[in-house]
Amino acid sequence: DVWAHRVLHTTPHNDNPPPRHLSTTPIEIDVLVVYTHRTACAQARISTNRCNITPQNRNTLTQPLTSRIELAIAESNRAYVLSGVLNVKLRLVHTLLLPKSYDELNPQIVKRFGDQLDQLIDA
Repeated sequence: DVWAHRVLHTTPHNDNPPPRHLSTTPIEIDVLVVYTHRTACAQARISTNRCNITPQNRNTLTQPLTSRIELAIAESNRAYVLSGVLNVKLRLVHTLLLPKSYDELNPQIVKRFGDQLDQLIDA
């Protein structure tokens, strides 16, 4: 892409073209971000004990976190370009707010991702 080529060659830290051994095959990495009520409330700057995400206020209360996630994806893609990795792109495919009963302080959280029958993450 012409824009990426210009950025790469006009950045002072990248005076040399990228090494020729880098793959040029396009790679798109799909990203799913799963988050809890506690995380969304913290990003909305509302204390956990006062925060109640409902279907009516969900978009408003999760917007700060969603914006931060989108910014992280954009910054990561920009970093790839500035690093000379022109064939890799992250794509945010979905964000998921877990049910309020789901607690990230529970050590079983990682195991739940693999349980396709728990009806929590799959729902």
